[in-house]
Amino acid sequence: MYLDELGSNGISAVAIDIPHFGRSKSLSTVSNPVDYLDSVILNFESLRSAKLIIVSPSMSGSISLPYLFERQSKLSGYVPVAPVSANQHSPAEYKKIQIPTLIVYGEKDLGLGQKGATYLSNIPNSKELIIPNGKHPCYLDDPELWHKNLIQFVKSI
Repeated sequence: MYLDELGSNGISAVAIDIPHFGRSKSLSTVSNPVDYLDSVILNFESLRSAKLIIVSPSMSGSISLPYLFERQSKLSGYVPVAPVSANQHSPAEYKKIQIPTLIVYGEKDLGLGQKGATYLSNIPNSKELIIPNGKHPCYLDDPELWHKNLIQFVKSI
């Protein structure tokens, strides 16, 4: 459903399981999260030749945030959705991130959502989308608002 919505708007998207979830290998078989994402990108020609925007909900923050800090030059944009580990970087580190960022969280997500946004909002080229009445997986609470904003963000890059 979510990938179809992006595809119908001319946006190519690939969804991956984070290591040790779904059908993927354990992260312990991968040297580090940054290498894991690089290997995924290399396995999809469409990712190698396109503007790469990572959409990172919740637990995937443990992989996407290290990638953001180590390989931001490979990214065209970043969409953290109440990611874990946002508090493991200082505001000064976030201020060095130069890519467009759409920070998303649910209004009712007082934990990872609001606390993570406190750190992420230090990214200079960022804006926030707060899903009204949204919980932690806020894109499920208002898929129409989520898609509208995500598609606008992607097309703006």
